[in-house]
Order: sequence, then C-alpha cells, then structure tokens
Amino acid sequence: MEQGQAGKFTYSLYAVSFHDARGVLSFRAPLEQDLQTVEQVESILKADMSRLLKADLVPVEMIPHDTQRGPDLNLYGLYAWQDLYTPRQLLTLSTFLDLVREAVQTYSTTASQEQVTALALWLAMILDRCADKNSRLSRWDGSYVKVQSASATHSLNLMWNFPELNGATRLWQLSAETVAGDYNKLCGLARHITPQGDNVKESPVDHIDVRDAANLFDIADQSVTAVITDPPYYSAIRYAEIADMYYVWEKRALGAILPDLYMEELCNKELEAIANPGRFRGIKNAAELADRDYEVKMERAFSEYYRVLKDDGVLTVQFNHKDSGAWDILSQTLINAGFEITATWAVNTENPNSIHQAEKNAVNSTVLLVCRKRIGLGAAWWEEIQPKVRRAVMDRLPLLQEAGMKGIDLYLAAFGPALKELSKKWPVRTRDNVDVRPEAALREARSAVVDQRMIQVTEGHYVQIDPVSRYYLIAWDCFLTHEFPFDEARLLALSTGDVSITELRDKYHLLAKKGNDVVLLTPRERVRLGEVKLQAADYPRMVDALHASLALYMDDGIGAARRFFERTNLFTNPDFKQYVELSLKMLPPRTDEHKALVDMLNSDIKLRSTFQMPLFEGIEAETHEQPRLF
Repeated sequence: MEQGQAGKFTYSLYAVSFHDARGVLSFRAPLEQDLQTVEQVESILKADMSRLLKADLVPVEMIPHDTQRGPDLNLYGLYAWQDLYTPRQLLTLSTFLDLVREAVQTYSTTASQEQVTALALWLAMILDRCADKNSRLSRWDGSYVKVQSASATHSLNLMWNFPELNGATRLWQLSAETVAGDYNKLCGLARHITPQGDNVKESPVDHIDVRDAANLFDIADQSVTAVITDPPYYSAIRYAEIADMYYVWEKRALGAILPDLYMEELCNKELEAIANPGRFRGIKNAAELADRDYEVKMERAFSEYYRVLKDDGVLTVQFNHKDSGAWDILSQTLINAGFEITATWAVNTENPNSIHQAEKNAVNSTVLLVCRKRIGLGAAWWEEIQPKVRRAVMDRLPLLQEAGMKGIDLYLAAFGPALKELSKKWPVRTRDNVDVRPEAALREARSAVVDQRMIQVTEGHYVQIDPVSRYYLIAWDCFLTHEFPFDEARLLALSTGDVSITELRDKYHLLAKKGNDVVLLTPRERVRLGEVKLQAADYPRMVDALHASLALYMDDGIGAARRFFERTNLFTNPDFKQYVELSLKMLPPRTDEHKALVDMLNSDIKLRSTFQMPLFEGIEAETHEQPRLF
C-alpha cells in the first residue's frame, strides 16, 4: 500500500493466451516482442495524452472519498477513474469512445434524432461492457477459461491478476455479442403474453418509466391494483458507487445527445436507498446514520405505495439478506407505512456458483412478503403476540424444510411467518409500555428454529449439552461454514442461551473475530491457544473432548486417538457418545472436521463399534496413520 500511495504500484505481463492452429486455447510466456509492445503503448499514450484530454476522451474524474470503496482504492494509488486501467486498456477504451462519437456524428447527417439516439445508446452499452471486461478490476477465471467482468463481484475490487483483451478485434466483438443477448432478453420481458384458449396473444407492455419510487406524483390515490418491488438489499450492493465506473464513459458518449441524464460529474448517491456508511465517513456513528438514512428512504417509498394502492390492492416485496438488522429495518418501514404482511413465500433465487456469492456464506433464497393495507387498529401487547409468533414459525418449518431450505436460508425463511404475525396490529408494546421493533419477532423466530433443529437431530430425545458445545453445533448447522457475520453470531448466541459471544471468543476460544465476521477455530488452533488440553483429566465441555481427540488424530494418527479415549474413559461417557452422533449429523459433510471425525471413527474397530449408528452406513473406512490436516 505504501508503494501504491507513492505511485510505485506497478504490474507486469506474465502470460499470453492464444488459439493454436487447431483452435485450442493455449498459453505461453511473454516474448521480448510482447514486452516491447507494452512499452510502445505506454509511449504512445503518453505522447497522445494531451490530445485525448483536450477531446475529453479520458475519465479524469476523481474517485470520491465519501464512499465505501473509494478510500480502499486510494490505498493502492488509484485516485482517478482512469487509474483503473493499464495504458493499453485506457488507450483501447479511449479509441473506442472516439470511434463511437464519430459513428454517431456520421449517422446524424442522414438519420432522424430518434434513430441517432438509439444508435448512440447501443454503442454506449457496448462501450460500457468493454470497460467492464477490460480493466484492472476484471479477472481471468481459470475454472471457466474466460474473462470475468469487474461488475461480477458487485463491488469495486482491485485484482492482483487481471486480463488485457485484444482491443483490435475480440474485445468489441465479445461485448457486442453480450449486449445483443441481454437486449433480446429484455425485449422478451417487455412482451405481455395472455392465453386465449389454445392460442397465445402477445402484446407489448403499455408503459415503462424510470423515476423515484418515493415520488409517484402523477399516479392518483388508490388507483393501483398491485405493486411488486425488489428494493435494494440494505448494504449488499452499492449501486451508485459501482455505476460511477461506467458513468464516466457514458457521459462522454451520450452527454451531447442526452444532456439531462448526465448533468452531474458522477452518479447521484444522495437519493440511493441503501445503507452505506461510506457516505458518512468521518462522522461519529456512521453505521447508525447509514441505517437511519436507509430506513427513512424505504419508508418514504412504502408510504407512496400505500397511497396509490387500492384498499384491496396487494404489495409484494422481494427481499434477500443474511443480516437480520436489514430485515428489522425493512419490516419496520413496511409496518410504519400501514401495511400488514398477509403471506410469505421463500424461494431459491440466487446462483451459488456466481462470483459474488461464492465463499461468502451467501443466502441462496429470497423471501416474498405479500402485504395488504392493515385493517386491525390499536396496539397489541408483546407478551400476547410472542407465543403466537413462535407457534407460527414452528408450524411453517416442516414446509420450508420440505422445500429444501437449510442452513441460514432456513433461519431467514422463518422470518416471514414471524413478521406476518407481528404486523397484524401496530404498534406492539411490552407491558412496560416500550415499543417493540420487528427484531423481537426475528429473535423469537431464530430461537424457534434452533429448538426445532435440536428436536429433529436428537429425534425428540432429551440430550444434555453444555452451552458452548451446543453453540458449536448450532453455528455449523446454521451457517454451514467456518466464517460468518459477527452480528449474526451474537444473535445466535442469544438464541441458544447461557453463553455470550464475548465468552465464546475470549473465555472459551471457540471462535475468533475477523473484521466484521467471526471464524470458528479448528481443533489444532484451539490446542495451540491452550484452551483444549490434550492431557486433561476430564472434559466438562464436550466440544473440547471432541477437539482434543481430533487434534491428536490429526498429528499422531489413530494410535494416539485410541490411547486418548482409553485414558479419559470417554468410551463409556453417554454424553460424549451423543455429542459425537450429533456432530456427525450437524457438521457439514464437506468440512475437514466432519471428514476427520468419520476417518478417525472408521479407522478403529472399537471406536466404530462404540459409536455405531445409521450414519455410518455406506461410509467406507479409510485407515491411515497420518490423516489430512486442517
């Protein structure tokens, strides 16, 4: 970072991809000619920069400081939008922009204004895609053997390895094909298809408009039958920040034709309804201010929907976020605007293979909230609503699980029925006359899921588990990964009861803080920290006994693990036997912990016979003295 801020953060060409005589994609080390070409481009760009700047062909605008990612890019010496490109990438895009202008100007001599605008928009979309695929924020995806665009991560992330596409032919061609494909899909969505007997009648959508959802000034009161909205997902994607990367090219291509759309230097971020602490950077309590800003803007929009909807109209809200704080704000604004949630549906909508989803403990499902204008008047007591919320969640869980919901998706899907019960009357207060926010219902839903999952995995039998060991299993069952958000870890600890997130981190060293997340520590890490003693006389916490046995097995093989069990007499401990069975059920099978546990138990006849259970059916033994390391 010091090199970046000093302007010394450089890069070098280390591979060249090409298609051989058979048309097969191949790679080679750069030749002297390749390196000379890179130097030549740098010289050409430097010599031509004065002309390019005078013609306004280079995005010289500064990257804003009052954003979430701007200061991060500054750390690496990226201060202006032109810095996101290598000299060859920048020269390619500037040349494309110049050609786009020339083409539009030439076409304008013979075509109508509408046709000229259409051509300019088409070429600007292709130029956008070129900037998306050919920058220092793009990346080479070896899995699919293709270039992944900068926007694929839904953030402005500088890549350590990035591609430069052939600007002479391939880049524009690929981008044009992508835009054409996307355009055809949009045209399909814009058609209105209605069945008429055995035939299908097709007609275009009457009207499409773009405007502020919080100001529907030309729509009359109670005139709309249905409103369907997919609002911004809290802080998940900072649309306006990302759009700046493309806006700086678009306004140079379209500013003369559509000046009203490109009056500002960069995208307007003041009107954007997201929780973005970057907008309040340097101000005390920036995160709280960002939440409040999001809540106010969402409530304004929902209030407009309430105004224009008929009394029997329906509002459907699609929402997806793993942070329960986002759900609290969304549902609070819905209820404040006068809506009651009358039905909820959870559906799988996200692609788990997408780049912005991968390895992020991402949510794969979306919850649809069906809302109507609230009829029930007067306040309700939380003490009366609370058991109804819990019952509603418990009744819905079997259906959610039958639909394939598990892990964090199951917990979030349970929020729907909880909010439905809460929103029937408003406000809701405690007996102490304290207003209750939706988060109270979300806590109740989370607790109900925890209890239900424990009932399911124990098959209804009473199992005594200490709080720390119980949290370990529930966290794996909920998040299905080592790493998950700190706030959600804290709320889960409150739901499981009897142990705080601070104790789990600082006293029991079950997990560690990592930025805004926490990470479950592995058996070997807990041994190194001294929390798990390999030679302890007994283990009051079952997770410590499990981790001690796994750490010994990992380092010294099955013999050491066998001696450990004999010394501690855990063979005959019913609580430990039950905990092992639950671990096999609740730890995700793909994790190293689960794999090592199965290997250890299958590597010894006595262990296998001691922990006999249906889960072992179909598992082949893998006997070895040196197992995989965590």
